[in-house]
Amino acid sequence: MSRRLARVAAALLAVAAAAGILVVAFPELTLRALFVYSRRAAGLELRTFELADGPIAYLEGGSGPSVVLLHGFGGSKETWIGVAAALAPHYRVIVPDLPGFGESPARKAGSHDPAAQAARLHSLLQGIGAGPHHLGGLSMGGEIAAFYAASYPDELRSLLLVAAPGVRSPEQTDFLRRVLAGENPLRVDDEADLDTLLAMVSFRPPSIPRLLKRAMVDDMAPRQEVQQRILGDIVRAGEAALEPLLPRIRARTLVLWGAEDRLVDPSTAGVFVAGIPRAESEILPGCGHALPGDCPSEVIGLYQLFLAAQP
Repeated sequence: MSRRLARVAAALLAVAAAAGILVVAFPELTLRALFVYSRRAAGLELRTFELADGPIAYLEGGSGPSVVLLHGFGGSKETWIGVAAALAPHYRVIVPDLPGFGESPARKAGSHDPAAQAARLHSLLQGIGAGPHHLGGLSMGGEIAAFYAASYPDELRSLLLVAAPGVRSPEQTDFLRRVLAGENPLRVDDEADLDTLLAMVSFRPPSIPRLLKRAMVDDMAPRQEVQQRILGDIVRAGEAALEPLLPRIRARTLVLWGAEDRLVDPSTAGVFVAGIPRAESEILPGCGHALPGDCPSEVIGLYQLFLAAQP
């Protein structure tokens, strides 16, 4: 484990230990403190940039070629903190909250489908001077990253797709069938829903103290209706909206998938590899959908090797 990753882990443990009393009295504050300490330990700073249609929050740290990482549906920039900590000694790491998630508010007008979010991301990266950059995304973030790669091919140095939807899966999961039928299996209204969600996205769900679970549910509650609207935008864009665009992606591409993914079937990786001219894939055993949290060491190792091989 690198020194930076060790500091992130130590910070999380220190906060958890020091929060023995606070977590009982102030679970919401403890949750926020965990985020703040982990960001600082990773060498990341919270910043905000004003787009034409509203603000976008993002984490930034390190120096060197830019690496941009996008979270999945219902997630936030914190999804990538462990990976960002490993990359920051050699890269300028930029990790946004996509509009409608985390600390970036949803837009009152306009769609939040992958193409629209890719355009907003482009405005952000132009505005903060990211320059030619590497781009990666998990799940919904991967679909947005692929749209971006097809729309702005000259700006990418490489592309990372982690368990991304947007193409027809040879083997469709029950989760995807429910989403296409108009359901939202990711909705969280209580602690039981949170437990179901964690079991769905992770092969090894994390153990979370009950009071922190309550704080997480309370934090998610105000976002549910907005995220239902965003999910509708994504579904209306079409199950296979990406497929005709894949040949436009010129960047060398790494496709990562967990063998135990219950949200988007691992067979989907083959569709991306077949459609993107310079793509390769790795299926990781014993890993679920949320790869950066489920199997961080494997993701970090494979991605660092991939980045190091880029010109």
